Amino acid sequence: EEIELDYPSNDTISVLEIDQVKDDYNVKNRNLVDKILYDRNKELLFVNYKNNDVAIYKTSDKSLIKYLTNLGKINHYFGKDKYGRTYIGDVSNSYILDKDYNKVGHIKGLAKVEDEKIIIRNDKDFYSIKIYTLNDLLKEAEQYLNK
Repeated sequence: EEIELDYPSNDTISVLEIDQVKDDYNVKNRNLVDKILYDRNKELLFVNYKNNDVAIYKTSDKSLIKYLTNLGKINHYFGKDKYGRTYIGDVSNSYILDKDYNKVGHIKGLAKVEDEKIIIRNDKDFYSIKIYTLNDLLKEAEQYLNK
């Protein structure tokens, strides 16, 4: 597809603020922290460790929501789809987290998340892929079989 694309901003915490954020959120393994970033609405805080672990905090009460081991490098929050799944990562490798922030998928070349589709980049070409759930696919299969 011909797509004009702005990659998500790198909403990381500045070097000057990082120690204060570590204190505010009582971040464990402080010396292993590689990067800290927010989601778009600053409701979630993602702490990426040098060993590729990721801690996810709720900003309203600074509580730890989830700790994911060996997830990967996180530079961007790409957004959520219509099913409430969260997309984080970098432009090479990104990860899909379900509503409970469990890893449920991996995407190479993620460029953008929209409500009902994702856009990936392969070299200089962009492709959009509709997002389905298992139930969506089963409904489509049932409609196809009933024709």
